Amino acid sequence: MSVVSHVQWSRRARLAVSIATLLAGVPLHAHAASPVAEALFEEGRRLLEAGRTDEACVKLAESLAQEASSGTLLNLALCHETQGHVATAWAEYRAAARLARNQGRADRAEAADERALLLEPKLPRLTLNAERVVPGLTVSIDDDAVGEGALGLAVPIDPGEHRVTVGAPGHVSWTTTVIIERGGQHTLQIPALEAEPPPPLNAPTPSAAAGGPLARAASPATASPRAPARDETPVSTVPLAGLIVGGAGVVALGVGVGFGLSSLASYDSADELCRSHFDCSDPAIAERRSAESAAWISNVALGVGLVGVGVGAYLVVTSGSDAQHEKKVTLRATPMPNGGWLGASTAF
Repeated sequence: MSVVSHVQWSRRARLAVSIATLLAGVPLHAHAASPVAEALFEEGRRLLEAGRTDEACVKLAESLAQEASSGTLLNLALCHETQGHVATAWAEYRAAARLARNQGRADRAEAADERALLLEPKLPRLTLNAERVVPGLTVSIDDDAVGEGALGLAVPIDPGEHRVTVGAPGHVSWTTTVIIERGGQHTLQIPALEAEPPPPLNAPTPSAAAGGPLARAASPATASPRAPARDETPVSTVPLAGLIVGGAGVVALGVGVGFGLSSLASYDSADELCRSHFDCSDPAIAERRSAESAAWISNVALGVGLVGVGVGAYLVVTSGSDAQHEKKVTLRATPMPNGGWLGASTAF
């Protein structure tokens, strides 16, 4: 065996031992400066060996966030590879190799490079091609921005379903879903984005909205109504007032009925809590007080509603005979402990 061949064989053997050590579960993790990071790492390793991969990945990711360690990153990459997230694992192996070299751990760097090299043939890749690139174009995959520079590049991506969203200022966003298979090469053609529709022609201009010259120039349709001529009969507004008063009365009746039902329910609840009506508990007293309050509101609302409906009907019925006289209707509502009073006065 030549010296060169022996050196190459020795290097392969060292890499094989490093990879075997990693896959066998022997931690490639030095003692962390952070006790929290160390505890998270040990728990992540335990969960990974127990086959609880999803939980292990969470613990290892939290440990890495506490302290940047090439050993933790290697184990996290192994965890994601076990999950089937080969593109994520590949990127983490590459990052672990760089971090290991910075930390003076050549053995970890070689193991990470070898794992990344073994994963490359299995990597699915997605190529995004845009039919037309407009200024400010943004591209994202699963809410992660990849940028315009990723167009035309076969980007490694995890297998599974992914959402691609493309947008640009002044254009309608475009979204689609792609399903990526393990080891496949996928190409997605992004259509030309449609421009946003212009604002409606009858939309108010800024000068009109701000009270500018266009707003001050009143058109015939919006001009102030003129006073009636001497020989014209004024239009009575009493029917409208009657409808308003009557409608308010109907609403008040509805409120009164609602509070009345609520009062009955509270009374029933209070009776259930204290049937003797003596030495009742606080909840029973509270229910009874609630029932009394609801009953008072119901009485007032029903009284106001009945009067309002009556006054409204009167105004509508009598408006025809008094159409040529201008009326002024004044309403007064006064709540009382056991009901309410609503009065109406008419002036000519």
